[in-house]
Amino acid sequence: MRFFNRYIRQRALIFLLLNNGNTQAQTAELIGCSLRKIAYWSIHGDPDNLDSFKDNRMKGNYRKATEKYINLLLETVEVEPEQYGYEFGRWTTARLAIHLGEKTGIDLSSIQVRRILKSKKYVYLWAKYSLEDKQDTIVFIKKQRLYRK
Repeated sequence: MRFFNRYIRQRALIFLLLNNGNTQAQTAELIGCSLRKIAYWSIHGDPDNLDSFKDNRMKGNYRKATEKYINLLLETVEVEPEQYGYEFGRWTTARLAIHLGEKTGIDLSSIQVRRILKSKKYVYLWAKYSLEDKQDTIVFIKKQRLYRK
C-alpha cells in the first residue's frame, strides 16, 4: 500500500522499527525525530488500523456550504433584493448570509459568503447612484448660467 502523506509513512515506519526490536530511543535516532513523537505514536497508533496514523488536523475544515447552497447563492446574487420582498436595492454579503440562512438553515458569516463568491470568481460591480432622475435639468441649466455670469 502506498502512503501519500509523509507523516503517515513515518508513523508506519515507527511501528515497523519498534516491532523489529528497536528501542524508542534507537527508533528516534534512526528516523531523526523526537523521542516524544515515538512515545506518542507507539501508544496512540494501532498497527492493524492504518487510519489511526492520521492526525485529526489532516481532515481539514468542516465545510458547511454544500454545492446546493453555493448554487443558490450564485442564483440569489443575480436577482434584485426587491424581488424577494426586501426594501434595500443591493446585496451585501451580510444580507446574503442572512437571506440564505433563512432559506437553507445553513448559517454562514458574511466573510464566508465573500470567500465563496471569490472562489467562484464572482465579481459584483456596484452601480453608482445617479441623481439625474431626481434633478430638474431645466432648473439646473438655469443655475449654471447664473453662476457663469
